Amino acid sequence: MDMPSKSDNPRKIVVVLGMHRSGTSALTRLLNLLGANVGTELIAAERDINDYGFWELKDVIEINERLLKLFDRPWYDIRPMPESWQFNDSTIEVIKHAADVLVEQFGNSKLVVLKDPRICRLFPFWKMVFDSLGWDVCCLHVIRHPYSVSRSLQKRDGLAEGTSGLLWLIYNLEIELHTQGLRRTIIDYDNALNDWNSVVCHLRETLFDENNSIENYESIEHLLENEFPVKLRHYEPTAFKVQNEITTWCETLYHSFNDVGDLNKKVDRIRSDVISFLRHETALIDILNETNRRLLDRTSDSIRIGDLHSHAQKVVLEREEYIAKLGNDAKERDAYIAKLSDTIKERDDYINKLSDTLKERDCQLENTNKQYMKLRTHWLVRLAIKQRIIET
Repeated sequence: MDMPSKSDNPRKIVVVLGMHRSGTSALTRLLNLLGANVGTELIAAERDINDYGFWELKDVIEINERLLKLFDRPWYDIRPMPESWQFNDSTIEVIKHAADVLVEQFGNSKLVVLKDPRICRLFPFWKMVFDSLGWDVCCLHVIRHPYSVSRSLQKRDGLAEGTSGLLWLIYNLEIELHTQGLRRTIIDYDNALNDWNSVVCHLRETLFDENNSIENYESIEHLLENEFPVKLRHYEPTAFKVQNEITTWCETLYHSFNDVGDLNKKVDRIRSDVISFLRHETALIDILNETNRRLLDRTSDSIRIGDLHSHAQKVVLEREEYIAKLGNDAKERDAYIAKLSDTIKERDDYINKLSDTLKERDCQLENTNKQYMKLRTHWLVRLAIKQRIIET
């Protein structure tokens, strides 16, 4: 598939970036409602995880998993990506395939949106893909209070608070670093839940221009009320239960993103502290990564067991419903047979009644015939007597 040049196909791509469980799915859906194409082959929603959908492309997830596996960096890995990983020959080989996927998924759309939390760590690769297509890139950085993210990850994956905090730091620091110099805006998911309309106005002012204007803006208000209720907030933003160096960095970085004044200096200071921590605690990081791997493997096994249990329950329920249906069918059959028996009995009674009637008629005919024969004999006798009288 040929890659279009910027002059042939000028289009804008909004990349939604944020740590897992930070509300990126909701913001991606919002951009979709505003007119941005999310692609065609999306992964399915999952009950109790993302009821309203992930809005992620299957092929993009496969590419990201392929790259993370190539450099031994699963999504839960705390270590930074290897130096210059994006210029590795194996990485460069994937650019053409990734570009083909985007062109195929988005067709001729002028405004598209791309989301997968793994892109936070792989953004340099995807930036090369966008550049190869000549697409205009703007970034929506979605933040959420690290404690809320930690609680959500603990529920979904069983990750400890400290581990979730480190992952939140790594993801958000890399987002800030990789998107410097690009058009970008920051949305706080916790604040957005209280006022989606203000978020829409903010997005219009920062990410959309005259060539990508939003039409029928008022018509999406009812969709905002229906698809983005406050009930999407499962955990209120609050302070970490345990205060330590990691949680302090998290809260400082979170508040820095909400107070953008002199943001770069604040973020650079935290980034320097975190990098220093990771360099001096390599043994601890390796232990954490291995613990996370085993924990998530166990979680995956539990999910599979849960799925099998759910499937078994479904099969049992279907069997019980089938047995109940057979029972109902048997009752209906018995009722039908009983009805037929009643009908046959009624018919037999009617036949017996007809037989009795025929017997009565036969008796009447026999009596009538006897009377006829008697009258005939009497008439013949009289006729004979009359004939004799005439002859004499």
